[in-house]
Formats: sequence, structure tokens, C-alpha cells
Amino acid sequence: MKVALYSRVSRDDLNCENQNIVLKQWAAREGIPDADCQFFSESISTRKTRPVKEQVIKMFREGKIDTIAVVKLDRFARSLQEMVLDVEAVVNGNGRFVSISNGLDFSKKGYNASQQLMLNIFGAFAQFEREIIRERTFDGLARAKAQGKRLGRRQVLDCGKIIERRASGASYSEIASEFGCSKARIGAIVNKPSGGNPIDAAPLMPEPSSIRSVSCP
Repeated sequence: MKVALYSRVSRDDLNCENQNIVLKQWAAREGIPDADCQFFSESISTRKTRPVKEQVIKMFREGKIDTIAVVKLDRFARSLQEMVLDVEAVVNGNGRFVSISNGLDFSKKGYNASQQLMLNIFGAFAQFEREIIRERTFDGLARAKAQGKRLGRRQVLDCGKIIERRASGASYSEIASEFGCSKARIGAIVNKPSGGNPIDAAPLMPEPSSIRSVSCP
């Protein structure tokens, strides 16, 4: 038995470590040797492109693996239709598909009407949950935008230039307007200790070394 242990996360700032632990524990319970297991982790993907998953499917078709295991069904497919097609492709190819957390174990020998029903039920719930999360996300973004909040990643500011502008006599309001951020953030950058006294309205330009040592909060 050659097993593909597949894991996937939705964002590139997450990792598959927890899923891989569950997959490894399942393989141990099944008595599958480590030499027969191969981990496939996907962290950067889109709705239409998942190169690691495509590699797993290709290896199955070529006979290099005969079992695919995932922690949850929605880690392998993003729609009910895709999920059913993927599972049935594995089953009809005399393979085995296992979804550990869902308690599902599909193979051609035992794949019957009851298992088809269970697959569709779990798949429908997974798709419903995904759509609810999506709706809540869009609602939250719309609410934040209506409140005038800045969306997206926090702006990266040039702390050295901010300190130079303050040292030249510019006010917090002027600097904040120029760099497109709040006066509070400008104040936090200017007044952050850097081995000496905080810079306020000093008439002289700061030394380059002190500029480089200041980091954005």
C-alpha cells in the first residue's frame, strides 16, 4: 500500500503541521509503515489551481499510490461536485479514499448507496459552512469600509523620513496627512526610544545612525 497524506491550508501565513500530525497518527493506527507514506502539503492555492493536489491525482492515475487520506473532506475539495467526482474517481480506480475526521473510508468493495449518501451529506455541510464563513467575511469588510476603516495589510512606513520631517519642524497632523496614517502612529514612531531621548521638535537633523535604529511599531 502506497499512501498519499494530503493537507491544505487556505492562507500562506498558516501551516499544515496540525493536519500532518493527525495524518501520521492515522497511518500508525492503520499499521502503515512510514516508508509507504508520503506527505503532500499545499499552502498556496487558488479556487482553480492546486498544483499539489493535481500531483497527488496524477500519481494515483499512474499507479504510484493507491490510497489518499485527508483530515477533512473540505481540505481536498472546495465544492460538493468536485468532492464527489474526486472520491468516485479514486474508488472507480480501485483505490481508497479516507477522510479521518469525518469517519469516512471509501473503497470500491464497500462503496454503496449508503456511502454515496454520506459523502453527499458531509460534502453539503462542508460547502454550507464555507459559504457562511465567506458571507460573514464580506459583511465584516463592508461594515469596516462603511465606518471608514482602512482595509488590507498595515501600511509600511519609512520611519527615517518621518523622523526627519518631525525634526525639520513639521507637525504631527502634517506628517500624518503626508504619509496617509494616524497622528497616533506618527507619534509612536517619533517618540519611540532609540538609545537616547525621544525626538520631538528638535531643530537639528538626527544622526543617520539614530534614524536607522528606529523601527516602526
